[in-house]
Amino acid sequence: MGVRNQLVTTLASFAALAGFDASRLMADEYKQAPGLVLEAEQLLLVDGFEPVRMGEGNLLVDTGGTHSLSGERVALLQPGQSGLARGLIRLPEKGTYRLWVRYEHVPGTAAPLTVRVMQGNLRHEVVIGLQGSPRYAPGDLEPRVRHPQTQEAMGLYEEAFTLEGLQSGEAWVELVGSELPAAEKSRQTARSIDCLVLTRDVQDTWRTHHARQTPRYPVLDLVRDLNPPQWEARFRHQGDKGARPTATHLLTRQPWGASTGPLLASDANPHGDLAPGAWSAWVAIPLKETTSAGMTVFNGPDALMEMEIRPVGGGEVTSLAGRKSLRAFLPPYPGFDDKPMAAETAQKAVLATLAGLKPPGKKPASPLVFAGFLPVGAEGEYGKNYARLHAALGLVAWHPGSSGSRWRENLREAGAAAPVSAGVAAPGNAPLPRNVEPAKLQLQREGLLGQAAWYDLGDDWDLAAWVGLYLDEEVEKARVQQRGRLTHAKILNTLWIEWLDKNRPGAKATDYWLGAWGVFDKLRMRPDASAEAARGSPLLYLDSVKFYEGLVLPWLADGARRVRRSLGRDVRVGATCNTGAEGLADPLNLVLFKSGAADWIRPAGAGWRQGLLGSVALGLIDEECRAALRGNPRGTLRAQVLADVPGGTTDDFLCEAITHLAHGAGSLDLGGVGMEETQPGHHIDHRSLARYQAVRDLTHAVGFVEDLLATAQPVVSPVAVLLSSSTLRWDVAGVSGEKGNIQWQAAGPGTLRTTYQLERLGIHTAFTALGCPADVVLEEECSAEGLAGRKVLVLVGDCLPEALAGKVEAWVRQGGTLLATASAGRWDELHRPQKAFDSLLGLARRVSAERDSHVRGRWELPGLTTLDAVAGPSWFMPALAVHERVETAEGTEVVARFQSDRSPAVCLRRLGEGRVISVSALPGLAALWTAVQPGDSPDQGEKAHRSPVRLDPGARQLLDEVLQAADVERTVRVELESGKHLVDARLLQAEGGYVLPMAHHGKPEAGSVVVRVRLPREPKRVASAWHGQLPCVYQEGEAVITLPVMGAVDLLRLDMPAP
Repeated sequence: MGVRNQLVTTLASFAALAGFDASRLMADEYKQAPGLVLEAEQLLLVDGFEPVRMGEGNLLVDTGGTHSLSGERVALLQPGQSGLARGLIRLPEKGTYRLWVRYEHVPGTAAPLTVRVMQGNLRHEVVIGLQGSPRYAPGDLEPRVRHPQTQEAMGLYEEAFTLEGLQSGEAWVELVGSELPAAEKSRQTARSIDCLVLTRDVQDTWRTHHARQTPRYPVLDLVRDLNPPQWEARFRHQGDKGARPTATHLLTRQPWGASTGPLLASDANPHGDLAPGAWSAWVAIPLKETTSAGMTVFNGPDALMEMEIRPVGGGEVTSLAGRKSLRAFLPPYPGFDDKPMAAETAQKAVLATLAGLKPPGKKPASPLVFAGFLPVGAEGEYGKNYARLHAALGLVAWHPGSSGSRWRENLREAGAAAPVSAGVAAPGNAPLPRNVEPAKLQLQREGLLGQAAWYDLGDDWDLAAWVGLYLDEEVEKARVQQRGRLTHAKILNTLWIEWLDKNRPGAKATDYWLGAWGVFDKLRMRPDASAEAARGSPLLYLDSVKFYEGLVLPWLADGARRVRRSLGRDVRVGATCNTGAEGLADPLNLVLFKSGAADWIRPAGAGWRQGLLGSVALGLIDEECRAALRGNPRGTLRAQVLADVPGGTTDDFLCEAITHLAHGAGSLDLGGVGMEETQPGHHIDHRSLARYQAVRDLTHAVGFVEDLLATAQPVVSPVAVLLSSSTLRWDVAGVSGEKGNIQWQAAGPGTLRTTYQLERLGIHTAFTALGCPADVVLEEECSAEGLAGRKVLVLVGDCLPEALAGKVEAWVRQGGTLLATASAGRWDELHRPQKAFDSLLGLARRVSAERDSHVRGRWELPGLTTLDAVAGPSWFMPALAVHERVETAEGTEVVARFQSDRSPAVCLRRLGEGRVISVSALPGLAALWTAVQPGDSPDQGEKAHRSPVRLDPGARQLLDEVLQAADVERTVRVELESGKHLVDARLLQAEGGYVLPMAHHGKPEAGSVVVRVRLPREPKRVASAWHGQLPCVYQEGEAVITLPVMGAVDLLRLDMPAP
């Protein structure tokens, strides 16, 4: 969906925009049956139920039409509580009806609720929300009992029932919730009712009809058509001839728009003409969407047009005036302290709010925060106001999603500085001549070629997509050079055989052949990186991945050079890094940025949208991205922090942004910050003044430290956690496609392993809580030279190269401390058993078995069964997911034992100047498991934004003892009570000083808070973006800083004296 400015169109063109054949829809013989809608807004909430607006406490958050409510509120009853809501309806005719109940649903959970329809002595009663109820999921034409238990499967579901014997006239509908015993509340979600529909269409023909245009939620079109118009308008214009006012609704859900045609058309006035100077009669505004208070554009003559809007039948009047187009935000329903608002009025309200509140920090001058989809170049006050908003928000870069021909004039008039940075972005923006050259021409036309800084390859790329483009180019080259007709299969066969001859000269060709392919035929040999190949031939699987990477990466690097030749040598090329469950990385990312094919990486989206354990999980993803970028001198982490409303809370938004800065983000991308009409998927609700303030405050806080951020990097940690590409390959092997593309949507038990990713997250979180945030390192960095200066290395992952054991041993002998968790190195990179790591760990024998491999933090983790407990000297820790038993070799000490059989659980081997500590359990997983108890519904409500704070005390103590044994000094310590607070803080070193971003997880502290930062010498000044200069005392190598209060975030700068 692109930027939408002054969109004037017809139903046919909107349908074409959405990819539908409007002529088929219009020719459909479907006839709507009588019916009615009972919205949550229309219910009388007698007891227990409460009205909850989208994004303010309901289960789901709508972005891009994924979870569109009818109306903007649900009637919500908390899990297990009793409640009653009722509504009076008027049935249009007697007969049999279908009752449709629409509610928010998280698969795998239950939300039982009784629905009654009562008319005289007739009483229909049904129960919805049971775990085994047949439901219509988004996009379903038939109900199903089983639905995938994934983030993507969450949505607004419907249940349908047939009600016989109803008469025309009044009837009552009741929603009744019963209180449940505490033991039965597990995996219960809130009863969150959107609306009820009763229709005489007992064959459900409406569903197939509306699904042609709105496949995800056809019921919303039915609701729109059954609902009577809620708003009416009248018009007057000063043109010199008759005019025909029309309206275009800009929607935040598919089909993204609808046009009314002439509003004044009638039998007496078939063309809807309105003479100059006279008010029209009041006319209802049809086709108004019920899902949001989106914008409607009223189109008229190129002359002064006046307009008044009110609820149908009378009420408060809203007046608008302007030329050509009048823009107004119309609420779905009158009332709720909400009314129509002119777009310019909404813009001015935001500008007034920003002008009335002093920002923190200082006005930014560097393009470190990107945001856009602002039509700053639109004509009139509408465009000028957006230009003023661009300036007021502190934006200094030109976002490719912003638009309008008058943007330079409007920005100049708004007092905004000329853009100092510009980017290029488009869907499928591969670095091919057909994309790069038009981008250059566009930048030249806009006068921005000299400011070009970013080339965005787009979202949703994977290895298969790149391979496909490469092969397409080779086919075209052969056609142009008249070398005959080539196919993808022929090219791959030739290149694959050449690769094997060069890289595997002694290998047998039959070792790279699957039995399912039939009789061996060299001319049919091909690479295959699929899950089937991984199961049948690990050698074929891994070598195919290497082949595809070797094919594509040089080609992409050539493309990146093409971009720089055309757009400027300083332009950075990069893309969004899409991840799987728990932030599991695509292995391609670990090599893409070291090859020269890309320079920047943007981790995808908000943690709560991905089902992650709060923004602290984003910190680990950032560290993994930094590891992938290491060695690339142009490498930049460009974090995505969507400012969307509906979305997370303002504190969540700021917490995510500061977390990214703490873990090395060089810039922040906030996505769309325009109002609803600018970008359906990413926008800020025009009424959300607080979010606009938060965006402004963030840009100015970053401006406060921008001179330091230009060169800042996280201080190298004495602690490192291994991200093993060998283990990662086998984590994703079950969802790997033939060309190495990771099919995240196919993930599930038995296909995708997430245990070791959660283990890394738990260890990362615990070290952060202990004041020593860890770096992430890759296999190739694990050597005596690569680990020089580090004191602790944590080995996580069951598949490790055999040669790695010797390299790590050399580092340990020089004084390093190795911590290996369960199953570490049990297999080599080809998933063959090995003993190299048993020897390194000082184990004579080790037997490991995975009991749980597909574990997600907010889904399976809370319900994991403990396999045992580890009993340390003064602590206990649960053993989860992996059952491991070991026998120690001579010289290896037992530090802790399993509680059940007293077998060794934590072992210590002294090796040279260092030590090796092996744990036959997963302390990171244990840390998180305790923190997420008791388990909650994995929805997108308030709890989805919380990071794990109450980490398992035994796991925390174990990791603390490892740090003490290695004599690790803590970098940053915030003096708050552990178990109630977790502050994600990481010191960034720059030329001239340090930056300390702090994201606080826990309740705000009213009193002063002490922060201790280890520094080589005393800072000359310490200041906060929010609180100004701070008191600081330098004691025993630490700067002891006093904050007046610890809110959700803070950003400190520590200026150092010249050396």
